[in-house]
Amino acid sequence: TAGPSLDDPAVGGQSQVHLIAENTNVKDQPKQVPVEASVLSTLSDARNPLKALQRLRQNPDSTEFVYLRPYRIDDITPLNPYHLEIVPHSEIDESNFYTLSSFGVTFFMNGKPEFTDLEQWKREHYLFNAIIKIPVFKKYRVWKSYKVWRDSVRYGKMRKCAKLLQKNLFWMNPTFQEALLRIRGMCMDMRKTRLHSFQKGQLCTLEQFFHDQQVQRGTVLSELDSFWTGAIDCARVACIATLESLEEGLFGSNAADAQAAHTGGGDKQSPRAENFRYTVMASKRVVQRRLYYFLRLCDYMIFNTLHSMVVESVSELLGYLQMDPSRIEETEAEKKAKEKAKALGKPVSSAIFLTEIMLAQGDLCFVPAANDFETELESIVGGFVDTISGNIRLLSHEELEQFTELYDAETETTEGSTVADIVTNDDEYQNLVSSLKDAVEDAFVKCGQYLKTFEEFRDMVSDNEQLDAEELRTGAEAGDVSLDDFRDKLTNFGSQREQIRLLPDAEDIGIIRVDTKRLKEIISPSPAACLEKLEELLPQLAAQKQKSILDEVNSANNRLNKKPETVEEFVSLLGFIAGLNEDKERMEAEFEELKSHYALMDEHSVQVASIDRAAYQMLVPEYTQMKNILELLDSTKDEDMGKWSARLEEDIKAFHDKVEGLKSSAEDTTLLEDHEFLDGVLGATAELKQQAVDLNAEAKKNQNFQQVFGQQVERYPLLDEVVGDINLKAGMWEARRDVTTITEGWKEVLVMEMPVKDWEAQVQKWFKTATRAERELPDNPVAPKLREMAAVWKDLIPACGDLKNPSLQERHWEKLETIVGFRLERDADTWEEPFTLGSLLAKNIMNFREDIQRVSTEATQEGVLEEMLGKVKGSWVNAEFTLSNFKDAKDVFILAGIDEIQALLDDSMVTMGTILASRFVAGIRPEVEKMEGNLRSLQNVLDEWLNVQKNWMYLEPIFSAPDIQRQLPAEAKMFLDIDKGLKNVMKKVSENPNCMRTGTQPGQAEQFSGWNDILEKIQKQLEDYLEFKRMAFPRFYFLSNDELLE
Repeated sequence: TAGPSLDDPAVGGQSQVHLIAENTNVKDQPKQVPVEASVLSTLSDARNPLKALQRLRQNPDSTEFVYLRPYRIDDITPLNPYHLEIVPHSEIDESNFYTLSSFGVTFFMNGKPEFTDLEQWKREHYLFNAIIKIPVFKKYRVWKSYKVWRDSVRYGKMRKCAKLLQKNLFWMNPTFQEALLRIRGMCMDMRKTRLHSFQKGQLCTLEQFFHDQQVQRGTVLSELDSFWTGAIDCARVACIATLESLEEGLFGSNAADAQAAHTGGGDKQSPRAENFRYTVMASKRVVQRRLYYFLRLCDYMIFNTLHSMVVESVSELLGYLQMDPSRIEETEAEKKAKEKAKALGKPVSSAIFLTEIMLAQGDLCFVPAANDFETELESIVGGFVDTISGNIRLLSHEELEQFTELYDAETETTEGSTVADIVTNDDEYQNLVSSLKDAVEDAFVKCGQYLKTFEEFRDMVSDNEQLDAEELRTGAEAGDVSLDDFRDKLTNFGSQREQIRLLPDAEDIGIIRVDTKRLKEIISPSPAACLEKLEELLPQLAAQKQKSILDEVNSANNRLNKKPETVEEFVSLLGFIAGLNEDKERMEAEFEELKSHYALMDEHSVQVASIDRAAYQMLVPEYTQMKNILELLDSTKDEDMGKWSARLEEDIKAFHDKVEGLKSSAEDTTLLEDHEFLDGVLGATAELKQQAVDLNAEAKKNQNFQQVFGQQVERYPLLDEVVGDINLKAGMWEARRDVTTITEGWKEVLVMEMPVKDWEAQVQKWFKTATRAERELPDNPVAPKLREMAAVWKDLIPACGDLKNPSLQERHWEKLETIVGFRLERDADTWEEPFTLGSLLAKNIMNFREDIQRVSTEATQEGVLEEMLGKVKGSWVNAEFTLSNFKDAKDVFILAGIDEIQALLDDSMVTMGTILASRFVAGIRPEVEKMEGNLRSLQNVLDEWLNVQKNWMYLEPIFSAPDIQRQLPAEAKMFLDIDKGLKNVMKKVSENPNCMRTGTQPGQAEQFSGWNDILEKIQKQLEDYLEFKRMAFPRFYFLSNDELLE
């Protein structure tokens, strides 16, 4: 134990007194010792012993002395033997008083004196007063009283509590003690039971895990039923024993009364028996109240056990999920299995759950997923609570209700909580459940990292699905996909197949074993399918290439083996040989590519149809034969050229004879005679044209052959002359036919629907043909007649085209009708005959072509002018004045931002000048002059308006001053009239700010002009007034008008 403390009055006080005594010396003390100055200061000088002590020190040889008595401040403060006061002899207590002299202090107690030297008394006085200031001694009396009181109260309370515990504590009662110990033992045994069936090292699927927990739940429910049965039996035995003990104590010496109390004793009971019955009932109520608390205690013990079962089961399950050994209790079998695996060097797997990686809808996922595990775990843990909540508590059990039936439990306020409420509201349980979810999430986060390693296979499947055999076929045929590309794809898909084969079937990631067997089954067909497509496509491409080359080689061999019989065939053969020589490198490359193609298929074991393989083997000798024939023909080329060159000269002589014969046929005079029926002459000209075309083609062939043989190319001017003559005559007769037939259809077309440009081009073509025929074929009666027929349509179509002018107004149509002399009815509802080209032709409207063109031109130009006028009008429709408040006055406005309006007005005036200067303005002159007048009026009003506003803004602050109004009353009155009128005008403008409507009011320009004259007169009068002031005060000449007015 600790040693004594300085705060203890028995120890600390003595130590402090001893220190004060040792460190205090009378000689060291001052002559004036301030003893309890606060107390003695309340005494008068006559009663203060300190004052007397000073006097005695001044006269040390004096025999004077004074009487002293103890001085009490009040009845509460303890008496201080050194608190003294001077009193006369009559006021002293003969049995207790002091005397003070220059020699010392004498204390008289019951007549016995005790003398103390003055210095000794002063020392003791100082020490005593110093000691009583120490907290230990100062508070000793209070502390001592409090300690005695506290010990007494504590002792009494502890005795009372001990008796109460001895009386009410169930563990002190042998009957209850035995029952509680048995129930406690059962609880301890039950607490070892786990609500889950999970075992370390066990690997299971989510379904299997859930099934095992349901089986375990059934087992635990059976154990709980046995547990509750045992607890009920123990509680019932204790309750029966307690009631029997009570009855023995009550009825042991009063058997007769007890029998009467039980049986009722007949109709009338004795007063003693009646009183005894009430006593028994009261005692039973007290005992049953105690039994109620006993059963409730048992419920608490059981609830605590069930709560611990749930918490420890969840905690142990969490330990498995977190791989935390501190939370897991290993069984002996688990320890032995672990030691055996360690001895054999086998790794101990920590995986407890099994999940699979699946590829669904193009994305990788776990089946079951983290959400599935969390949901099932939440369901299983919730099942823990349901499992322990299935039984009825002891207090409510029907077998034990008889032991508490006399006690009214409604007075209890703590009832109602179930074991489920206790568990679910426990913070530790909630934290464990939350940690379970976190553990699953953390486990799947790690699995997610492993899942990412399969993303390349997911992308592989996605990319492989994009493989399109037809697209590859098209690319290969176009040359965009080479054999190297096919080789890379074959290698890539083969590598993919091997990578998938090497994938592990499963991998342990923490507590999760990730199964990939089904994933491998899903992705394995992808590269296999791609390889199948390629293995199907490559032979087809090879057969296609092979067929193309074989056809080309066979065709070349057939052509090279055929002997030429004409010059044309020989030249064709030379060209063919030249083409083969040019394509030699290409064919060689295609042949080598085909060989590489077959080598690629052999390299990757691609199956090729036997017929394609045989065709490939036949291609090699055919290709060799073609090269040999080419070499042979190249060696005999010069000899063959000489032979066929002579043959060409013979053919050219025969060609000249053909040209002469064609010329004779073309000079037939019947072709220039006028015929009523044109079919015969058109047939003759068509035949001549075909002969000319054939001879032209033959001439070009001969010239081409001469170039091939290196001869001088011969020209055929006679042929050109004959061809030109034939084409001219054929064109003339064709034009004659068209003028007759085509124009018949034109006559039925409405004027407003005719394609003027196309018809004008056709008529111009006929007219040119007729003119050329007249010039080159003189004395030709057909050409003048053709020209005459075309001339009619050459004048008619432009005239009708002018009538289609959309700019023609009613006034223009009236002019046209005056010119042509008949009604031009354009409305289908009112015309007598359709307004067609034929009707106008019948009325010879082409004779008025120039006049019609002039009116149409006027209409077009007037349309342009009307469009310009419309734009001017449109620009003023929404043009508005911009107003602003004058000096922040709400209802007073001025014009602001007039620049845009002025610019628009200037542009409009320029446009109107351009319109009026046009020589085509006559038709719209009234409208133009009206608009031009409005613009000029607006210009005049705006000029006067701005001038009035400027002068008004200058004079308004001047005439607002009362002094100016008194000095210039007439001018002030004129200004106020203008001020009122201008404000009214501006108010109307604010209501309707449109420029054209506001600025063209009649008389507005004159009104503003009059106001300007008056304002100028007012300004002149104001200047005269200021001049008068300057003459009176010459110093004012140094000030401007504005400064002078201010």
